[in-house]
Amino acid sequence: MKKILSLFMAMMAVSASQAATVLQPDFNYNGYWVYVWNGGENGNWSENNWGVLKNSSQSSLQSGDGYKPINQDPGFIGYDFSVEGGKQTFTSNQTAITVTAGNDLKSCASGIYLGDYVTLNATEWGDYGAFSMHLGTNTQVNFNFDMGVADGTVFDFGQMTGNSLVTIGTAWLGDKTTILKGSYTLAGLTASIDMLHVGFGDGSISNFDGSQLHVMDSDGNTLTYAQDASNLKEGEFGLQYNDGNVQLVAMAVPEPATAVMGLFGLGTLLMRRRRF
Repeated sequence: MKKILSLFMAMMAVSASQAATVLQPDFNYNGYWVYVWNGGENGNWSENNWGVLKNSSQSSLQSGDGYKPINQDPGFIGYDFSVEGGKQTFTSNQTAITVTAGNDLKSCASGIYLGDYVTLNATEWGDYGAFSMHLGTNTQVNFNFDMGVADGTVFDFGQMTGNSLVTIGTAWLGDKTTILKGSYTLAGLTASIDMLHVGFGDGSISNFDGSQLHVMDSDGNTLTYAQDASNLKEGEFGLQYNDGNVQLVAMAVPEPATAVMGLFGLGTLLMRRRRF
């Protein structure tokens, strides 16, 4: 019976990790459009590779009319559009998609939404303005050049059920702050998750703000954010810089039963020593 239950729980965990990302953002369409990628599994961030929503009552995508996301236009890659319960809904289609962008991301301040298994390659040098990027499961973002990261740039890793990673060839951070968001649940007592990799550049872990990350233990208890992750206590999480990797590290509080078993083992050991 225990084996059957364990197998069932494992299957449920796999199903949960493979669940498609579903978003129902509330856009006001005040002077901008919402773009949904329709350029196939490989393509460039260019005109004619996008479907368009121009208002909140629209129930199907229109032709992109030769345009692409700019300024305050959100862009969805790896998502299917539908209307569910009267709300515009974007569901990750969980298809491996690779998109290559030049300097187009510079002007996408409102939000870039990457679905599960999407790879976004940006290949052109430039000082980017602050933007917001939302990642799905197993999403890869590659900035293959020198990059000046603007203050207030956001990388939202969502539910963090897969191995998503942002790689920056060279990052010039200065005194600017990059905000990391996302939710993570520990499977054990500790965790160390790579979130960003910086090949070279200035800056330190102080350039990254993890206070908007939400980390829980396996029982659903929320861990406390600690700025100094080099000396974590039980029940805390934080960020650390390790060989170019910005990592989320966490340490849960052991369950009471675990602590009691530890004391029991210690007591048994002392009793054995007394006999000698």
